[in-house]
Amino acid sequence: SLLMALSISSCKKVDELTHFTINIDEQTTIDPIPVVPNMPLNIPIPEVTTNSSENFENNNTNKDLVEDARLKKMTLTVSSPESGDFSFLNDVEVYMKAEGLEETLIASKHDIEGGKTIDLDCEDKDLSAYIKKDTIEFRIKTTVDEITLDEYTIDIHTEFLIDAKILGI
Repeated sequence: SLLMALSISSCKKVDELTHFTINIDEQTTIDPIPVVPNMPLNIPIPEVTTNSSENFENNNTNKDLVEDARLKKMTLTVSSPESGDFSFLNDVEVYMKAEGLEETLIASKHDIEGGKTIDLDCEDKDLSAYIKKDTIEFRIKTTVDEITLDEYTIDIHTEFLIDAKILGI
């Protein structure tokens, strides 16, 4: 039974070594919205460099050894205007695409009340094919329920949990 406990303990250690997080932080701007409420609005985000090769190397693995990648957290935060919040939004959906891959829904939030920060509900999908690419693109699709007169700057924080085999194991 001691041997079994040791083998379970060592399996957990190896598991911990093969799980790591890749954070991607980006920013986008939403122009003033002098439009009719409940109008859909697409907010493109410039192409994002994943730095995945560097992240994999720092964790003693490479993209060929990645077994699974899941979005664990996506947060949107209003960084300006100072008094701004998300009360002008009703719904948010975030899509991701990469070269040669279909666009896919990765996170969303519906019936948004407001606040400076929104934690989105993440889809439980294996996104390893996207994370292995050098660049990815996000697209935010929203439904606006208020007119805004200010330009909004939105910080986007994403955390991907990576499960990969370790080089040499």
